[in-house]
Amino acid sequence: MPSLTVDKLYKERRELLDLTLLAGADGMSRPIQTSEIFRPGLALTGYTERFAHRRVQVLGETEMSYLQSLTSEERIATLTKMMAFEMPMIVASKGLVPPRELLDICNKTKLPLLSTRFSTTELINRMSLFLDNFFAPSITKHGTLVDVYGVGLLYTGKSGIGKSECALDLVERGHRLVADDMVKLTKRTQTTILGASNEL
Repeated sequence: MPSLTVDKLYKERRELLDLTLLAGADGMSRPIQTSEIFRPGLALTGYTERFAHRRVQVLGETEMSYLQSLTSEERIATLTKMMAFEMPMIVASKGLVPPRELLDICNKTKLPLLSTRFSTTELINRMSLFLDNFFAPSITKHGTLVDVYGVGLLYTGKSGIGKSECALDLVERGHRLVADDMVKLTKRTQTTILGASNEL
């Protein structure tokens, strides 16, 4: 499985996700191990029985409003209980300002806390697209891939049997060569496989 850290996501998708690091800078090397994203509403209330803590945590308006409704002592208690679980990162949506207690605990536990101006739905959509693509299973096969009327045609077989020549014949007829020799195949969905040239 490919390796992804919070730091790598931050550097590669900072502009696309409009991310700003607020706290927990010392924990940027934490691994992100799944493409799934979680909103920890119940965990904030103290119910952690089914807390999907290994996912990226997103705090939206509902979660922030709940935290603001608590006293400072209650916020510290509920956040401390939640932070006892190993999480990759927390992202606050809609440009919401996290309470001071959350910033302090994230710095103390070295848990990256980031913010974005995007709505919760937009953030989840954008981040899910990146994470789904990053963690999508892929293999590299020896062959030649041609785009024929929008459909991928993959020629495979032993070296020297004419795969490239067949592809060249299609290219001369107006079709598009996608990859020759090494082809990277990525399973994007249950019914979609994306072919591309292998990265050098």
